[in-house]
Parts: sequence; C-alpha cells; structure tokens
Amino acid sequence: MRDQVGSVYAQVRQIELIGLDVLATVTLLPALLATAILVVATFRKKGAARWLPSIALVLFVGVLILTIVVNLPINADQRDWIVSMPPPDWATVRDRWQVSHAVRTVAAVIAFCCLSAAALDRRQSSVDRVAADME
Repeated sequence: MRDQVGSVYAQVRQIELIGLDVLATVTLLPALLATAILVVATFRKKGAARWLPSIALVLFVGVLILTIVVNLPINADQRDWIVSMPPPDWATVRDRWQVSHAVRTVAAVIAFCCLSAAALDRRQSSVDRVAADME
C-alpha cells in the first residue's frame, strides 16, 4: 500500500476497518485474560515457569495500551475519511499506524514465544519428574 495514492489507501483501510476492531478485541482480550490467569497460577513457582508468563503479560498490556492510544484513534478517524479526498496528511497517519502496528505485532509474537517457552519448560519439568520417579 505504500506506493498507492491516498484515495486507494483510504478505500482499503475503510474496508479493513469493517471488522478489524472486533477481531482485535476477540483475540487480544482473551489472550490477556488467559495470560493473567497463568501468571496467577504460576506465581509461586521459580524460574522460567514464573517469569515467562509475567513477561508475556507485560507485553500484552503494552499491546493493549498502544492499541488504545495510537491505533484505535487512527482507525476512528479513517472511518470518516472521504475516499476521493483523503486528508493532506494521510501518508503521515498511514506511517504512524503502520509503525504502531509493527511494534504491537512484534510485542505479541514475543509474548506468544514466552508463553510457548513456559509451556515447554513446564512439560520438560514434568518429564524430569517422571524420569526421577522411575529411578
């Protein structure tokens, strides 16, 4: 979309925005809730089992804050754009949204990697306990 004119960008964004906020809500909020529950459940444990979910929760909270502060206001403004006459600063708004979206995406991927590593660490701990019991 970076090489498109403002009217094309505005039209594509308005189509994207039809379900984007709903999609973000139904994916981010359950991820936050599940991660918070995991943090509470692993609070007394030591090592990666405790810190990785906590890091993931902090990252997800950061994603939520960035979404509320930057992306949602831009989305709301873009819904009102006239496709044939986008605002003069449309490219600046586009770039700001894209940078924010990239940061949110990287943070979410790192959070999911932390949760995956915590799950693998927990699984390895279970395997080690079973092996110790068999000896």
